[in-house]
Amino acid sequence: MLAASQTNKHLEGPPIFVISGSTGATGELLTHTVLAQFHDVHVPIHIEAHVHEPQQVIKAVAKAAAAGGIIVHTMVNAVCRKTLVEEAQQ
Repeated sequence: MLAASQTNKHLEGPPIFVISGSTGATGELLTHTVLAQFHDVHVPIHIEAHVHEPQQVIKAVAKAAAAGGIIVHTMVNAVCRKTLVEEAQQ
């Protein structure tokens, strides 16, 4: 849901959490590319980098959920990717 900012005419979008097993650069680039279509919307981007363990995935997904965020991921590790999908569906 978008909300109008009181200080300007830009809209505020939900935060996007990029979850990655590496630096998060690919997911961040993809996110910026998509957001370039929406000039009047400000969307905070949070990078959760170097996520290598299922417990880290659970923590990152919980953080995104608490903020009402959207998750973009580039998880290659099959166990972490499976954990991410399962946690995000809850």
